[in-house]
Amino acid sequence: MLFSDLHIHTVMSGHAFCTVNECIKAAQNNKLSLIAITDHGPSMEHAAHEGYFEMSARLPKSFGRLNVLFGCEANIIDREGNVDLSINTMSGLDVVLAGIHEKTPYNGNSETDNTNALINAIRRNPGINIISHPFRPGFPITIAEVVYASIEYNVLLEINTAVLMNAFMNPKTGKNTAVIKRTAEMVDILQSNERGYVIGSDAHHSSEIGVCDSVLGVLSKELGISLEYVLNDKPGLLNEYIPAVRTGRDAK
Repeated sequence: MLFSDLHIHTVMSGHAFCTVNECIKAAQNNKLSLIAITDHGPSMEHAAHEGYFEMSARLPKSFGRLNVLFGCEANIIDREGNVDLSINTMSGLDVVLAGIHEKTPYNGNSETDNTNALINAIRRNPGINIISHPFRPGFPITIAEVVYASIEYNVLLEINTAVLMNAFMNPKTGKNTAVIKRTAEMVDILQSNERGYVIGSDAHHSSEIGVCDSVLGVLSKELGISLEYVLNDKPGLLNEYIPAVRTGRDAK
């Protein structure tokens, strides 16, 4: 099991099933040291309003040995890379993920549109720490362009186990084959440039929290990941991308 899981949804996302406290309890049971609560931004259907994210400071940052970041998975809402949280609100969060999603105002309809949306989001929003599930079945991108933009602007890319494990279980569809192939390409470029990345569960139920050894084995076999580049277990390196991550004597 990895040290941390930085992509977890609660009922406040509008389509997940558990509360913050239930997610914290599950993370403690799995002996994680760090999690991030990252509910969808307000443009997602039935997601929390911006005021929810403005309450970041009210959530305790540690529960026993578990450190908790309060953040958001912001929605990229157009090809210009705008997201659905204000700069001021993002600055008060511990971590910000951003991605393209269904049931939001995003209306790009091509690989070029999607690629430009991700690159523009990286360039124009310094508050973004992680791009979530860069390549999804419904939103293809030119992966190399996004990877090199993330390297230039010091933004992490995510290997999303929810997307990938679904693709591995249904590999015969063209879209799922593309997800596997392009994510492997992403991993290869990052590792060739000696750049790290994170693995996130994208949990929508507390039972999905954490990345276990069996899933890591599948990812290693299918994508060629090398654990030396997985930053979930490296708080010192993770802190370079996400300053709220505690290191050394600050970590519980």
